[in-house]
Amino acid sequence: YSTMDASPKPLELTGEQLIPQPLPQVEFVYATGSVEAEGFRLKRLRGEGEITAVDRGPEGASAGVLTWQGAKKDSYATLTFNVTGSGLWDTMAKVYTYPGAPSVIFYLDGKEAGESIDLNAEVEGWKNFPIGAHKLANREHVITIKILTEPAAEKQPTIIMDYLRLKLHD
Repeated sequence: YSTMDASPKPLELTGEQLIPQPLPQVEFVYATGSVEAEGFRLKRLRGEGEITAVDRGPEGASAGVLTWQGAKKDSYATLTFNVTGSGLWDTMAKVYTYPGAPSVIFYLDGKEAGESIDLNAEVEGWKNFPIGAHKLANREHVITIKILTEPAAEKQPTIIMDYLRLKLHD
């Protein structure tokens, strides 16, 4: 070990050295996000069933999922979630489809969000359903899921939702 002064000496500038430029200061804009199961809060449940966020869903789920067990026709669940950033957002729900599943419709902040969605499928699996472009502000919002048809299958939750995706509209 040397007893020499260990402090660094400044480099001499030559014409061959590159000097890093300062990074530009930009404001970060949220362009895409998702509301996972644990990001929803139950505000109201009308009709039958129980809503829970579970740690694991069917294969292909991103992580935890929101399940609605025992829902019947005309039941609805109202959930709240937060949005970071304001603007026109394209919204999409990733929902599990299976034989005997009901048809549903989503409402966003009290307004119908897209067409009714038939979750009945011959083969079980995840499907992304667009629910329209909506003006959302940087605050809490409300999404309502209404069951339109009687579910034929009773062996699993009536509704299984992985997430709600939000993407700034192009």
